[in-house]
Amino acid sequence: MRRWWREKDFSDVLNEKRITSDMSMESIVTEIYRDGCSGE
Repeated sequence: MRRWWREKDFSDVLNEKRITSDMSMESIVTEIYRDGCSGE
């Protein structure tokens, strides 16, 4: 697995969002809820 691992290898196709340690749990949940409601 180490051979193909790329740190922060996000997919443009999946429209992935970063969740970082400086984000509050409330802001993370809010963003997930908004994305779910908007169909993303």
